[in-house]
Amino acid sequence: MTQHGTHGARPSPGQADDFLHRYWVVRQVVFMEALCTLDGIFSQIGIEYMPVKGAHLLCIGLAEKIAARQMIDIDLLVREPDFDRCIDMLSADPRCIRLAPDPWSFEQPFHLRQGGHLVRFELHRALNRPERFSLDTAALFCRSSARTAMCRIMTHEDALVILVCHTLVHIVDGIRQQVFGEIALLANTEGFVPELFFSRMCETGIKRFANALLVAAARSGYDMTRLGPVHASRLAVALLTIKSPGRSKGVLSLLFRVFVELFFVRHPFSLALGGISRTTVAIIRSRCSC
Repeated sequence: MTQHGTHGARPSPGQADDFLHRYWVVRQVVFMEALCTLDGIFSQIGIEYMPVKGAHLLCIGLAEKIAARQMIDIDLLVREPDFDRCIDMLSADPRCIRLAPDPWSFEQPFHLRQGGHLVRFELHRALNRPERFSLDTAALFCRSSARTAMCRIMTHEDALVILVCHTLVHIVDGIRQQVFGEIALLANTEGFVPELFFSRMCETGIKRFANALLVAAARSGYDMTRLGPVHASRLAVALLTIKSPGRSKGVLSLLFRVFVELFFVRHPFSLALGGISRTTVAIIRSRCSC
């Protein structure tokens, strides 16, 4: 009988959880140092910015309450009129390396030189296409509060709205338990006003998705009582709990994404036509480069 050593063996669930927690603790330190550097850069160029998603949790001290989290970059939002100027000024700073433009025109990725290594950050003028959901960047800034001279912190309600919207963007990958945990964390934060959250969620045009997501979180055992009774159709909740075929499954993934997004997004047909247009352009470009 062949004996197998422990080297390369799959870790137990407890070991895996412990590794992910320790890795997340280290990543928090790295990202916080990068955020401090970026705050200094934005102070020099004189443009206000707003940390979003994971960066927001770091800035308000909620990240340390999460056992483990997947976070690969820092997302920063600027007002739309400042976007192009901000890209140019960041590109001129030797600490920032401008990367190839993202396929989505509303964001630009960079690398930040930080302590001998590179930290990726993305500059946004919007958080996604308006056909998918509506989020008024100017209104987010108007409701925000100052953290530093140039850093603005969004409200807890807006942070949860953005989390819901971001979850829809990546619905093809399925919904991780991490998302449900962050929903409960934000919803139970002191000062969170459920009525404001639902009002702003209505403005996005994807309230049906939000309700289904909250119901799914409650059914997964997370505390949603602060939000009061939330109702969603069986079909809507089922679409969130069916395991996605994933991005690697080709046609199955595409069909799943199309069906789910057409069901939940703000303007499904405009989004579908836009996707077809981008695909056509990509095919033409690839053929022209041959």
